[in-house]
Amino acid sequence: MRDIEHAKQIAQSHISPGGIGETEIGILDQLTMEFDVGWVFYYQSKKFVQMNKFEDSLVGNAPLFVSRADFAPTFISYHRPVEESMAAFKICGDANGEKIPILSISMCKDRVSAAGAIKAIRSHSSLGLADAKLAVDTCLTGSESTVATKSIRDAEELLHELSEFGFHGFGMYRTRKAG
Repeated sequence: MRDIEHAKQIAQSHISPGGIGETEIGILDQLTMEFDVGWVFYYQSKKFVQMNKFEDSLVGNAPLFVSRADFAPTFISYHRPVEESMAAFKICGDANGEKIPILSISMCKDRVSAAGAIKAIRSHSSLGLADAKLAVDTCLTGSESTVATKSIRDAEELLHELSEFGFHGFGMYRTRKAG
């Protein structure tokens, strides 16, 4: 398992294998984010940090994720929240994994509305009454259930509705990596 110092060394060597031309690049420690699965590092040209001149700045420098485990560092998208990238990494091992219209659901409260959950599942998936009831009954026994929804938007709406009925869920991701 890596610690933050080792992760920072990996990040520094990944972002500046000799720099970009004459530009030295440094990690912005104050922006580093720590998660249970690793760290997200932000970086900039050292000259820009010292002089604050726009012409010295790097542009398009995506954050770099370094995991605690022995995975290769990877640049992550700045087009979505970093927390979503960390959720994707936890679920599929790829911080740039893409959302898919599948949920994993479980019961989270003593007081649940099974009927409301069944109705919500039916409205956001193609499951019939028997299969929606089976998914809810599985949760009520303490197990997780997987539900395929009609779309990503339906998955997000279903997550919200299920939370109102006493259920917990999370969206699924799939890797974008080749292979």
